[in-house]
Amino acid sequence: MYQAGGGFGKDEIALLSGIELLGLRIMRVIRCLAIVGLCVFALGLRLPASATSIKYLGQSCFLITANNGLRIILDPFRAGDVIRYRTLPTKADVVFVSHEHFDHNATDRVNGKPVIVGPMSGRDIQELSVRTRKGILRYRNFPSWHDEEHGRQRGPNTVRAITVDGVKICHFGDLGYGLPIAQSSDIHADIWLIPVGGKVTIDAARATKLIADTPKSNQPAVIIPMHYKTPMVDLPLNLVDKFLEGKKNVEKLKGNTFVFSKDKLPKTQKIVVLTP
Repeated sequence: MYQAGGGFGKDEIALLSGIELLGLRIMRVIRCLAIVGLCVFALGLRLPASATSIKYLGQSCFLITANNGLRIILDPFRAGDVIRYRTLPTKADVVFVSHEHFDHNATDRVNGKPVIVGPMSGRDIQELSVRTRKGILRYRNFPSWHDEEHGRQRGPNTVRAITVDGVKICHFGDLGYGLPIAQSSDIHADIWLIPVGGKVTIDAARATKLIADTPKSNQPAVIIPMHYKTPMVDLPLNLVDKFLEGKKNVEKLKGNTFVFSKDKLPKTQKIVVLTP
């Protein structure tokens, strides 16, 4: 209440002080939100639009995450004495398996009740799709063998090209020999996930030849090597360094994730080495 002396009472003064304090706090919050908004905007300018990521989980296993949150696992392995990575289990919407070996078909190590797409049947290139919780996912199957004797030693293998956010990603599974020219001409992918460790798959020399034999118009923008010797793999494989010898434009990332988008793929072919 306003008093005769021309001032406010103690209660009114306390009320005004409280209002002023609240106003100051609101201004500080607004200022902080504005700063956060500017930071997010600045980061947004540096991030590629519709970013997609590939995370290397070890051996031949990758987690692809699409812009809409779709999670795809390729060739999940069973950890143990031979494969000692601890990156599984993890959650996914779809699991693709290239062939029925323990280090490629451990679908029970994937959570989330995913759709399971097993190895292909038949010897013809297939154009297929699978319905997921996030929509339709399209892919192509290419028949191949796990060895040079048309599968008599290790059986068949599926080379699979998946389209995610407009980016075509080809996973070669345990390819055991060079693909026929007819097939390599049909594989038109932006990113290759290719084995290089040899012994039970193509080695560094054959992986290099497969790349060289692919028509220029079908050359990938990014090559990510897989299925090679590391301290976590007790198999008689070669180190990735064998494949990298003499190669140009090699980027060794400290982490296990490669983030990209269709419009930000390199113009000059790049080899990206991920550390699971």
